Amino acid sequence: MADKYDELFYQRQQYSSLEAAREILPFVLELTGAKSVADVGCGLGTWLSVAAESGARVRGFDGDYVDRQWLRIDQTDFTPTDLSHRVHSDESFDLSMSLEVAEHLPEHRAATFVEDLCKLAPVVFFSAAQPGQGGTNHINEQYLDYWVALFEKQGYELIDCIRPKFWDAPLVFCYQQNGVIFAKPGMLADQERGPRMPLQAVHPKMIENALRPPHSLRPWVDAASEVVTSFPTAMGYTWRTKKDRVPVIGKYLTPEPEE
Repeated sequence: MADKYDELFYQRQQYSSLEAAREILPFVLELTGAKSVADVGCGLGTWLSVAAESGARVRGFDGDYVDRQWLRIDQTDFTPTDLSHRVHSDESFDLSMSLEVAEHLPEHRAATFVEDLCKLAPVVFFSAAQPGQGGTNHINEQYLDYWVALFEKQGYELIDCIRPKFWDAPLVFCYQQNGVIFAKPGMLADQERGPRMPLQAVHPKMIENALRPPHSLRPWVDAASEVVTSFPTAMGYTWRTKKDRVPVIGKYLTPEPEE
């Protein structure tokens, strides 16, 4: 994981992440009653900063490449950790979370990564990229049912309360599409277990992103669109309805016969 995520990577994502954190995390904290939160793959600590504002004790784990001067949490609350290896902590927490991180790790690390999250807390707030979502160094994009199976092996149950509540919110789509809670049996007993939406649900914003040309190609796409739009005029055609199209090239000045 080292050196794959530079300052620009984190600076680009922190503002949309902060907006989502301020919208979603208060709901999660109220739901779980969490007073202590660990974030595995915390980046600059954007989500943890919102938890800290609520008075929670926080701990962030991420690579040593994270520039400490940009952290949004106290530097003493950050533990440099190579996430491609096991995560260890002497602390325990009410809630652990890992948001849009697991897809950056190799598939052989997936099961132990889930195990690490479960060892940190009895409740886990989790989100990971789906196939086709795209992003920097995504090497293990999986549908939600893949992760559900791994959490079930740890005895954790799916509580699908994030996606239905925030699906239509004006937020970055990855948290709306992928965000779920996993909990030990007996935790959050009043919450409905199991999926409330299809496990492979794809957010419309992801589809729009997939159909949108890459930023580097947009000038070419715009230019091509302009050519297509101006083509009839350039060829000397006036297009109205099919019934009264009038070709004006050369001597053909009479309307085409109706079909």
